[in-house]
Amino acid sequence: MSISQQYARLMGGDVTIRSQPGQGSLFRFSFSARAVAPVAVATDQPDQRTILHLKDDQAPPRILVVDDREHNVDILTQMLVRVGYQVRPAANGREAVKRFAAWRPQSVLMDIRMPVMDGIEATKRIRTFEDERKLQTAVRAESKAIIIAVSASALENQRREILQPGLADAFIAKPFKEAEILETLRQYLNVAYVYADIDPETKKEELELPREDVAKAVAELPPPLLFGLKEATINLEVDRLKELVMRVEKLDPGLAGYIQKLVERYDFDALGRLWVDTP
Repeated sequence: MSISQQYARLMGGDVTIRSQPGQGSLFRFSFSARAVAPVAVATDQPDQRTILHLKDDQAPPRILVVDDREHNVDILTQMLVRVGYQVRPAANGREAVKRFAAWRPQSVLMDIRMPVMDGIEATKRIRTFEDERKLQTAVRAESKAIIIAVSASALENQRREILQPGLADAFIAKPFKEAEILETLRQYLNVAYVYADIDPETKKEELELPREDVAKAVAELPPPLLFGLKEATINLEVDRLKELVMRVEKLDPGLAGYIQKLVERYDFDALGRLWVDTP
């Protein structure tokens, strides 16, 4: 029995091979599987209109941003404060639990992999705190905080664990988009935004340059500068990207303006695509 057949048998299936000289081979693989409940992940396409701020008739929700990387906290904080949310940071899970108990935010943006205490354990302790508080104060109708896991490095088992019933409400993968974060908060917190009166297609056209021109301009950047732009994009370092854009401007003002607009909109997907085909 081949190794592949052994693995297939372990999975409750089998591998068959049919071959005919001069015509090729046909491989078939079967295995047993069971249906599982869908995980709570936001999959709807976010509204592409530019969000100006929360509607004035709403009390600004309190958001706790938890991440051990300072630049990630800065990005999320700037994004949320600009719209009108109240924000406080926490650098690890233990700090998050303490600040949650003291401040009682309506939502938590929780990284998963952190030193001192990871996001999964912090989420469990926050939920335990909420349950104990309800018992102690007899406040039965108080809503639990919306916890949104925001992580790039979570393994599938970690993602599954933090999304199990009673823990996180949703998961957003890094690099995230501003529209995705704000739309997820809108859905779960039931808030309303004031939008800029700009058609999504018009907004798209403002950013578009001929693909060939952009690719050529990017390819002509000095390798150290290009490497820095790639690295800053991967690490979501907005301040560093802005510094590097100033260096790009001395070489190619048009390309610099294009990159700057993407940075201002936290469009890391589009930024990543700029460097994907470059050495």
